[in-house]
Amino acid sequence: LIAPGLGASPGAVVLRTDEIRKRLLGVAPDARLSSAVYSPAFYGDVYDALFADARALLKAGRAVVLDATFIQPELRSRAQALADEMGVAFHGVWLEAPTEILAARIDGRTDDASDATRATLQMQLDRDIGEVTWTHVDASGPAEDSAEAWSIRYAR
Repeated sequence: LIAPGLGASPGAVVLRTDEIRKRLLGVAPDARLSSAVYSPAFYGDVYDALFADARALLKAGRAVVLDATFIQPELRSRAQALADEMGVAFHGVWLEAPTEILAARIDGRTDDASDATRATLQMQLDRDIGEVTWTHVDASGPAEDSAEAWSIRYAR
């Protein structure tokens, strides 16, 4: 996860869809759920809550990092629109890594709010994500390297 590293420095609140999903279902962040929680019907509820939480924090003067897949172009546009509406800077970061690395990370997860499986990953990879205009960052190495690569690009 690079989001905590990105959020820690500026004091931003990291909002994770994995944690929001659990909150909406009324279960603990470490509760294990089935892949049914990734249904299209519930997907929208999770992102609605993500943007509502972000809006409330931004209104309170806080910085936020939105930690989510953003595989739907309209959700990427919605994130940008929220920043524009709130008058804050927006820096979209698109992490990329080979499929085998992503799968290994899923297999190695412990004590994490994510319920993603290899099947979830494949479903995400099979989607047409459209054009991604965000800053592309190689996330195939350690999370710290990805956060540093983003920071270097952002500083330009």
